[in-house]
Amino acid sequence: MTRMAEPWMTAEVAGPLKASLIAKPEAARAIVRRAEHPLMAIGHLATEVEVDGQALAAYLAALARAYGIPVVSTGGAGGWLVAHGYAPVRETPLFALVQQLTDPEWRGIDGKGGHDLFLIAGQPYAMAQTALSGLKHFAPGVKTLSLERVYHPNASWSLPNLAPKEYVSFLVRIAERVEA
Repeated sequence: MTRMAEPWMTAEVAGPLKASLIAKPEAARAIVRRAEHPLMAIGHLATEVEVDGQALAAYLAALARAYGIPVVSTGGAGGWLVAHGYAPVRETPLFALVQQLTDPEWRGIDGKGGHDLFLIAGQPYAMAQTALSGLKHFAPGVKTLSLERVYHPNASWSLPNLAPKEYVSFLVRIAERVEA
C-alpha cells in the first residue's frame, strides 16, 4: 500500500503550507475528537460513488453520526441523505458555506458559534481545492480535514491517495469512536 502526499491533479500548486498527511485513521479520529464545534460538507459525488454496494455518502453519514457532527449537503446530496435516513442541517452551495466560514461574525450552522473544524468530502476535486484554499487563507480559525479519497494540499490535514476499498476502510475506522 503506497500512501502518497502528492496532489491528485499534478498541476496543483498549494504554496509553502501543505496539508499534513493523515496516514492512520487513529490520527483523524483524534483530530475530530479534539474539535469543539466541527462541521461536515457532503457533496453530490458521495451519492454517486459506491463501494461494496453502498454509497460513499452512507459511510460519511455514519462518521458524522458517530461524532455528532452537523452535516451540510452541497450539490444536491441532500435528497439522497434524507431518503436514506440522514437529514442534513442545511443544503447550500459549497462556496456560500465557505464564505460563511470565513466570516468571523457568523454564529455557525446551529447558531452556537463559529466552527473550528471543517470536514469535506464528495466534492469535485477542483471545487474542494478552491474551497480549501479560501479557508486556508481567509479563515485562520477554521482547520480543515479533507475526507476525500485523494490528497488535498490546501487542507490542514488530508487523507493520502487511496484505492476505493482502502478509502472506505479508512472512513469506517475513523468512525469507530474509541474513548480514551
